[in-house]
Amino acid sequence: MNVVDSYLKHIHINKQDYTDDKELLNAIHHHHYLYIPFENLDIHLGKRLSMNPNEVLEKIVTGNRGGLCYETNSLLYLILEELGYNVHFISSKFWNKEKQTWNADYSHLALCVTINGDQYLFDVGMGGAFIHPIQLEDNNTQTDLNGQYRIVKETQSSFILLKNIDGNWIQELKIDANPQPLEAFIPMLHKTETDPLSHFTQKIICSKQTLTGRISITNRALKITNHGEKNVYPIIDHFEWDRLLYEHFNINIPSISSKLQTIN
Repeated sequence: MNVVDSYLKHIHINKQDYTDDKELLNAIHHHHYLYIPFENLDIHLGKRLSMNPNEVLEKIVTGNRGGLCYETNSLLYLILEELGYNVHFISSKFWNKEKQTWNADYSHLALCVTINGDQYLFDVGMGGAFIHPIQLEDNNTQTDLNGQYRIVKETQSSFILLKNIDGNWIQELKIDANPQPLEAFIPMLHKTETDPLSHFTQKIICSKQTLTGRISITNRALKITNHGEKNVYPIIDHFEWDRLLYEHFNINIPSISSKLQTIN
């Protein structure tokens, strides 16, 4: 079984069911979030992350794992290209609420897919965002289970992704739609997985979309969101943490919690 078929089988998609490129793209984006978690376990297990799509495929499909943006979107570039899509890597960065500024360039890896002249932000490396790719068009608004999103165009190739929170449009992501080589993201990948001040080195996260919301496990709690209602359940000990990780994410690494550097 080739790379594309292995991946599509893993996310429960039969490409023969889709005759429209946009419909298939939407399905891949949605199903990825349903079946592949956004997680940083390898960082806390002391393992280096990879942007090699074959290594990422092995981790996700064979190992039944997930990953961060650098991993998942680098894999999806290969998948979409093999499926015949016009796709390229793009640099984006989140708004840092604490510092009240944008994070560094290349701190988030995303994809831009062009269909019939229209550009779409394709991003399966976010821990809870738009369910389907969103068109990069000024004032384009998209609503789904996770919320309402809007694209604001700054320049010909620069866009801002906003999210409606309690009636206020809050900036979330700044997007540079210009093509970038994958190698340009290596320094920020290294910083993300090694910098003691990195959000991902300080906190464990494993999270995935559900049909009714989202489920996440962190250092000390299980969080379940159903139709906008969030419930938080404290985790008692290592044994319960291991059990919940397997029960909700089907990730089975023997005594994983005892190996995680920041679980205590």
